[in-house]
Amino acid sequence: MPTNEKEINVNLMERLHPLKRVKRIAQQEGATLQDVIAAIEREEADINEMLYQKPALSNSQQ
Repeated sequence: MPTNEKEINVNLMERLHPLKRVKRIAQQEGATLQDVIAAIEREEADINEMLYQKPALSNSQQ
């Protein structure tokens, strides 16, 4: 859990970046629903990769 304002801000910015990327795709001329869904699926895959990477980001599970 974030313990201070800086950590909270970093977490919020990390959450905003994927949304901005998907929004850019959605706003492109000629973008289709399939384009937006594909962008969301790429973002989801990236997040899952970070969540389940080996070795884990922290060693707190010792």
